[in-house]
Amino acid sequence: MRKSTPVLTALLTVIAFLPVSYSASWATETPAPAPSVSATAGSQLEPTNGTYALGATGPGGGLIFFISKKGFNCGPNFSKTGSPTGGLCYYLEVAPSGWKSGIIGDPDPYLFWAVPSKLRSDVIGIANEFAPFPVVKVPSAGIGLGYKNSIAIVRQGNDITTAAGASRAYQGGAKTDWYLPSVAEANELCKWARGVPSKSETTLCAGGKLNSPKYGAELAGLFYGYSTSSEHIDRNAPKKYQYQNIWTVEMQDTTPHEVTVGCKCNTAYVRPIRAF
Repeated sequence: MRKSTPVLTALLTVIAFLPVSYSASWATETPAPAPSVSATAGSQLEPTNGTYALGATGPGGGLIFFISKKGFNCGPNFSKTGSPTGGLCYYLEVAPSGWKSGIIGDPDPYLFWAVPSKLRSDVIGIANEFAPFPVVKVPSAGIGLGYKNSIAIVRQGNDITTAAGASRAYQGGAKTDWYLPSVAEANELCKWARGVPSKSETTLCAGGKLNSPKYGAELAGLFYGYSTSSEHIDRNAPKKYQYQNIWTVEMQDTTPHEVTVGCKCNTAYVRPIRAF
């Protein structure tokens, strides 16, 4: 047998000690704490010191679309201890495209808001709001409120064929706290999806371009009109019909008013979110 030459032996030694690259999942079961450093928009890197960036993958396998440094109430009771770790929430993540079918890139489902018997019924547990049309600012139904709303909608008898029911049934990332966003949360989702800076939670989403890469939304696969879990009371309608409307967030590039109201009897796109 031929002996290895000194050059070959040295080369093999170098190769043996080269670092091995590997990928590891960082979407752990323990949610990140409050942001401790500035988030970099559009970064797909791992969180630094517990901080997620806009567009990064969240614990549930979705995409981070909203960050609050001061934190917000969340959870099933919309409380200061509503996060998975028992405190405020600091992030919102949106389910990936194909969340319903399991096939990435599939369009979002187009669902009714309520079952036929509940189309004109008020949902107990949701604070109904009224605003004249056109809507000039986001109603006060806040960030983090969608979870509590969604539970109330499902409790009323709306099953998995409806917007909130399907959202609550989703368990991406083995998480069971997905829900239909409130109008304020969907409005922030619209801003992120269109690459518009979020300067105020009451400012309507406008401008930009849908699925913009600016903040990492190029793979989100969002469409146009999305259901929210916020009810709208129509004071101009007869009393028995006053609760049949809901807030809808329109994400298309041409509409002059991004937040509208619609009948529960209409269908709209649905995309679950979660807070942590």
